[in-house]
Amino acid sequence: MIADSSFLISLFADYDSNHEQALKIIEGVEEKIIVPCEVVSEVFTFFSHKQGIDEAAATVERILRGNIFSVYFMNENEWLDAFEISKLQKRKMSFVDYQVAYLAYEKKQKLLCFDKQLNSLLKNLEEREKDE
Repeated sequence: MIADSSFLISLFADYDSNHEQALKIIEGVEEKIIVPCEVVSEVFTFFSHKQGIDEAAATVERILRGNIFSVYFMNENEWLDAFEISKLQKRKMSFVDYQVAYLAYEKKQKLLCFDKQLNSLLKNLEEREKDE
């Protein structure tokens, strides 16, 4: 499984509308959840703006020290492949979303995400593979 920032924010922000759903999803997880390092940066930025630097740092610590998360650092080839997907798809979305979709697609991992546009991109990549 690969986590997007939308999932992690929902998981760690008890005021988020998807918080309860994120908690239910996490309950049944027995494997490590991959968290791309770029997603960790997004989560830090979100909490830094919403609740301050101390909360942002505490949230990142929970990801880094948690037993269920594994932070993943993309290599150059993976980064370039995600960039190629962004040029083909031509969607107005963050490059981090392209990276997350690429990793979920390439590693055949379930995507933990509440972002409809990102889920749609991953579905499009999977359908494109079936057509080839």
